[in-house]
Amino acid sequence: MGHPRPLVGLRCPGTLPQGRCLLQQLLALLPLSPRLDAADLCPDPAAYLLGLASQLLQCQEEALGWAPHVNYLLRLLDRSLALSGREEAGQAAGEQLSEAILLSSLLDNTSFWALLRANASAGILRAVGRYLGWEPRASAKWELLSCFSAVLWDLLQDSKGALAMEILVQEYLQMPEESFEGMLLAAGTEAVQRFLTLLHHAGLRLRGEVLSPVSGEEALQSLAMLLLRRLPHLTPELFVSLSQFIPFMAVSDIARLPPALLANESVLAALRTHSARLVPGQKAAFARRLLQAPSLGAVPTWPLGFLRTVLPLLPHLPLPCFLQLTPQQVWGLGDAWQLLHLGLVQGRHVASSLANWSRAAGPEPGHRLGALACFLSPEELQDLAWLRDPRGAVEQSLLACAAAGTLRQHGRVMLALAGLLRSTSLATVSPGELLAWRGVLPEMGVGFLECLSVAQLKALLPRLRPTQLTRAQASFLLTWAVWRDNVSVGEAARLCPLLPGLGPASLAAVLAPLQAQGCACLGPALPLLSAAQTASLLQALQRPDGWPRCLLPLLPLQLLRPSAQALWGALWDRNLPWSPQQAQLLWREVGAGTNRSHHTAGALGSLVVGMSCTALQELGREDFLGALRTLYTQPRSLPASLRRCVQEEVLRRPVLSREELVWLGPRFLMELPAKLVEMLPDAVMRLVLDHATRQPRSLLALPATRRAALARGALRSLRLPAGTELAGEVLDQLGPLVGFLGQESVAHIQPESLLPRLGDLQDTCLDVEVAAQLGQLLLSERALGPPPSWSLLTLQQLGRLIFLLPLESLHAIPGDLLSRDMVEQLLQSQWDWEQSELGRLCHPPGTLSEGPSPLAVLMAPLVAAAGPRGQAPVPSCADIRATFPAAWSAAQLAAMAPPQLEDCLGLLGQDPMLRPNQLRAVLGQVQQLWGSSRALEPTQTLLLGRLVTQLVEPELQELLLPDWGALSVLGELDGWSPEQMRAVVSTFLRQCEASARDLGLPELVALGHLLCGLPVAELWGLDSWELSKAAPFLGSLSLRCTEQQAEVLAAHLTSSAAFGPADIWGPEIFAEVGTLAAGLPDIVLSALVPEQLWALTPRAIAAVPAPKFAVVFGPAQLRTLSSAQAAAVTLGQRQWLGSAQRRALASAQCEGEAAQDSQGESGGVASVPWQLLVTPCPCSAPRAQHGHPGMPGWLQSCGFGPGAGCAAPWGGWPHCLPSSCSLSGCLPPCPCPGETSLLLPPALNPDMEQWLWECAHV
Repeated sequence: MGHPRPLVGLRCPGTLPQGRCLLQQLLALLPLSPRLDAADLCPDPAAYLLGLASQLLQCQEEALGWAPHVNYLLRLLDRSLALSGREEAGQAAGEQLSEAILLSSLLDNTSFWALLRANASAGILRAVGRYLGWEPRASAKWELLSCFSAVLWDLLQDSKGALAMEILVQEYLQMPEESFEGMLLAAGTEAVQRFLTLLHHAGLRLRGEVLSPVSGEEALQSLAMLLLRRLPHLTPELFVSLSQFIPFMAVSDIARLPPALLANESVLAALRTHSARLVPGQKAAFARRLLQAPSLGAVPTWPLGFLRTVLPLLPHLPLPCFLQLTPQQVWGLGDAWQLLHLGLVQGRHVASSLANWSRAAGPEPGHRLGALACFLSPEELQDLAWLRDPRGAVEQSLLACAAAGTLRQHGRVMLALAGLLRSTSLATVSPGELLAWRGVLPEMGVGFLECLSVAQLKALLPRLRPTQLTRAQASFLLTWAVWRDNVSVGEAARLCPLLPGLGPASLAAVLAPLQAQGCACLGPALPLLSAAQTASLLQALQRPDGWPRCLLPLLPLQLLRPSAQALWGALWDRNLPWSPQQAQLLWREVGAGTNRSHHTAGALGSLVVGMSCTALQELGREDFLGALRTLYTQPRSLPASLRRCVQEEVLRRPVLSREELVWLGPRFLMELPAKLVEMLPDAVMRLVLDHATRQPRSLLALPATRRAALARGALRSLRLPAGTELAGEVLDQLGPLVGFLGQESVAHIQPESLLPRLGDLQDTCLDVEVAAQLGQLLLSERALGPPPSWSLLTLQQLGRLIFLLPLESLHAIPGDLLSRDMVEQLLQSQWDWEQSELGRLCHPPGTLSEGPSPLAVLMAPLVAAAGPRGQAPVPSCADIRATFPAAWSAAQLAAMAPPQLEDCLGLLGQDPMLRPNQLRAVLGQVQQLWGSSRALEPTQTLLLGRLVTQLVEPELQELLLPDWGALSVLGELDGWSPEQMRAVVSTFLRQCEASARDLGLPELVALGHLLCGLPVAELWGLDSWELSKAAPFLGSLSLRCTEQQAEVLAAHLTSSAAFGPADIWGPEIFAEVGTLAAGLPDIVLSALVPEQLWALTPRAIAAVPAPKFAVVFGPAQLRTLSSAQAAAVTLGQRQWLGSAQRRALASAQCEGEAAQDSQGESGGVASVPWQLLVTPCPCSAPRAQHGHPGMPGWLQSCGFGPGAGCAAPWGGWPHCLPSSCSLSGCLPPCPCPGETSLLLPPALNPDMEQWLWECAHV
């Protein structure tokens, strides 16, 4: 009420549905005389309050003590008179009002509410809540909350109502950040503390389910940040009151907490209570802050009681600190370790400590280890006399880890465990015991299943999970179950784990059970089904009511379109994850006819991401912003075409305000083009930074240019002085954006700050250049120092980061450190990263290249001969698993003992890094074991994997390919030659007695990469309708078809029996057909409108033949490509482009940022990264030694500069070519100026640099 802005005049003209304004409802709750009629309050508040003042004496008589506490009404009267414009009335009452206000102000404000009738505060809060729900104007609600905040908090304290608290918190969170921050600042520290206490005592569960300017958890993060900023001097009591906001604290806010605060028991108890909702970055921030508490001392001195209190934070201690835990501390925590998720090095440290102490702990020490036994190496397990009895405590723990999927599938421990189980007499194994073995089944092969009894198989089937069987095993078991028993609906559950083995023979038997069980049966197996298996189910369950809901997002558009009306109920399922192209089609069918506003868009749930670009462009500003917010609050990503449309519309429309940017949220902000990201205000950038720290997967989904722009913007928002070294605290605040900093920024990182963060870096996606620079920093004296001084602990802490180091440094590592066990640990660290969600999104480069690689250097002591005349070792299966198959030469693989080869055949057949000569060597050994290819059965073909690609044409013609099930095993493989593809396809058609015209959806999808084995004449015979249904499956592949074959496939898709002419295709069809769009005619591709062009997948862009690409895509079209599309353009395609096309492509890859030449004019080259335009130079001279301040960066990146055999620097920078690299070796072939490789300096030849640039793009 004491707010300087008079609100009464603003509130009273508007009325509530009951015809009473807000102030009327509030006054109705006061102890006024019943003779006073408030009907005139809204029309003329000033006159009403003057009349009320004249009756104060009567009110005094009716409610004892009311008049002395009427301060609030008198202030309303004072403000109303000021608004009324009645100067005479105001002057007449001014003296009396001033005296009354002064007298009433002398008394305690809060005591006024004690005189209200019972439950009045709750009634007022309900009235406020009703008003807030009814009032459509956000600005009016925000003003009310700002002005009445102190009163409302007083009422909350009196009512103690959690429901009222929820209402008000939701409304507060809808206020703009500036308004809410201003309200907090004006409220006073005591009021804020009362607010926190009310939140805490009300037991309000804040889970991000509120509607707010930044929606959900982002809103609560903003609230937590503001509260922490308002209360800079936190006490333990205040922190406990804040405890509900712990899951929403930003890493930067945690880093500013007083270290001594975290040593308090009540604070630590609150942390432990909410630790389950903290992300790893938050836990690591709390752990690092905990280490700085002066009263705690070093980690080895921490008492057991304290360790138990901070147990959830222990795995997030910096790795060097965690490894300081003593054996006594580890042993003292006992079973508590079983509750934690430990990393590889942490688990080894704890398990080894427990194992060593257990030697003197009695005859059954394994019980104490539990799941930690899974971190021990085979050598450690053998030293402790384990791995001898499958019923032992440690063995049971290992089996439990295998069943849970936490034991490395192709590791040495799994191999040893499988060997132990094979040596056990199956006759002595009960069905119950067999269930504990299910995690090791993939290692045992089909032969083990064939040895089981019927009773054992029947007991095993219902308890299996789809991931616990290979496809060959699932196929064997499903065939056995179907042919042995007539499967009824009631028995369907036991077949569910076997669906990855689905084939034509078993399909009909499982349809009825599938329809009865639905997604409960199909859902867990669905991610493991092959494309052909999925297509066969879609074909077999073609009735709309026959498709389980989990299959709907996989429906091809040609099956979805005629079923849209029959699927009406499913369309409104807000949680159904429709694919982007399905959403676009359904938007046309359902959403296009609705009223164009963000309200109707929001009602469509997940279908809203299918909104057309035209519909978005037609919205007014308010609806446009509302639609954007609706789009970016959906869990599903936007289709590529709509995402690009949003970017274009944001650039075209008036600039968004800071308030609007915050309101749209961080997901939207991260989708802005790079040049707009660079312009975001610091406060908005910090919002993005917090989101990226909490949701790093959203960062990795962005193109490289945008990630780099976000990293620059985040670093800028921290406002560090120029030239400042980046300390560890800065790295913590940047979080995952550290991996995308520029070279100059990385060079300023303090090397010593990396050591406590090695564990964090192992879980961070690192750009290639950033990784190389970090590797150099780690080798400095301020960090790890030179490799000859390293210890075993150094390698353990480095983990996968060791592969970032220069090759010469790896050569210098002492050989005695690189034992088989240590190498396996390092490889396990890399494997764990690549298998993680972030690792898969990061798309790390292949670990084995044609040249020397870090892996090859580390493997050398294990795989190479002992001396110049020594004989190369022959690997065992355990050696293969401790390293990786491609580390061994073809001769070494060919020399493996047959039993060892059989034990590793599944691993060898699936290794994507094996080169053709290695594959042929292994295949030769297998053929000696199994005989000729004529004897190969489909299950054996499954086991061979990539080895099959080395069969010659006569051998391929002898394969058994009776149906699409056997064919799909081969169609999933890439790397076939044209002759091999023709041999396989002809064999399949011959054995099926079919022609190309007979191929339906399952057969076409099963062909996969082999589709290009059909001659052009037979491709013309394909059924266009069936091909259009198979389009989403085939279009996801990078087919190796000829240009003529691709044109025939595209002609089928543009026929009236399929999708019709391409000029009427919507973006959903271009997304559906994927790479098949590359076969569209030149005239069609050149005439694509922007929304169609944006829908081309990056793979489709790369699949367009290079000469055709240069003809159909002019500079205007290339400039509109997305960054991901531009990055997909191959080197061969770039070589055919003209200079204008190349500049347009570079601009697209940089998201519209014009390339700058060395003079700063648009259109040059110097600022465009060379790797955007050509592949890295293969020259052997180190690039880092070729730098010169005057040399353009794009020339430096290709190895130009002084080196062996080069002329001395001439002019401003070296103008010669390294002797080891000719011009045609670094750049695309082009004629050189003159007969010599020496180039004239710019002073004598000013056009030389431009010539080099043009020459590079001929």
